[in-house]
Amino acid sequence: MSAGTKAVKAGKRFENLVSPLLENTQYDPHFQERLTNGKPWGSMCVLDVLIFDTKSGEKIAVSQKNQGGQGTAEEKIWWEMLLMSSLIARKYADRAYICMLGNGWNVSLKEFVQSPHIKDFLPRLAYGMNWDEAPLEIVGIDEFVTRIHECTL
Repeated sequence: MSAGTKAVKAGKRFENLVSPLLENTQYDPHFQERLTNGKPWGSMCVLDVLIFDTKSGEKIAVSQKNQGGQGTAEEKIWWEMLLMSSLIARKYADRAYICMLGNGWNVSLKEFVQSPHIKDFLPRLAYGMNWDEAPLEIVGIDEFVTRIHECTL
């Protein structure tokens, strides 16, 4: 099975998990949302889900990264931070989440990127934005589900 096939299956599992949770909430999800020119160099970006908050009017970009075993997601998390902050800078989204799934993550890395220390290590994101200008959060699936239930995405 190719890496691309695994990514598609992981994305579909994520969609199947969160789709029922988003029903009958203030959130209007658009799964596998294709953003023309979404990548900084003009290529299309496919988001796992773009959520429209019907109360606030905000667009919330969500990318899931699944690490079930040894692999490259640990290296890709850094690129994902830049891509998601780029979407905010270029007004494709108002806020963004990177949702880390799976039990194959290096525990120290997962704790680090979800801690305030990430802002010391990587103080600037895409287009020179600091973390306050680019409301980007890196969360585990439990935190993401809790925020859906509490309507605090």
